[in-house]
Amino acid sequence: MSVVLLVRGEVSYGRWADFLSAAQRYREYRRQKGYVVPELLLGMTGPMNTALFVYRYVDGKAHEDEDRALGEDRDYAQVASSMPYREGSLHYELFRDA
Repeated sequence: MSVVLLVRGEVSYGRWADFLSAAQRYREYRRQKGYVVPELLLGMTGPMNTALFVYRYVDGKAHEDEDRALGEDRDYAQVASSMPYREGSLHYELFRDA
């Protein structure tokens, strides 16, 4: 049963170019480390500064294994936190296929 993680956040005002550059570095870092590389979607309705990352895992174990690996990756937090989200705007949702 596949699992999808959605991470939605609002980019800090005036920092859109910084966000796109940091998101590109983030996705490349994940690719180089062999982690799932999320799709990046940009808001067209609602707050226009909304960004959504869509992570697709083959199953719940794959998600859990990656989550554990990320916790042990000393550089991951620095790369991920370089994206300029508005404080308190990040939301995580985990889904499984029907």
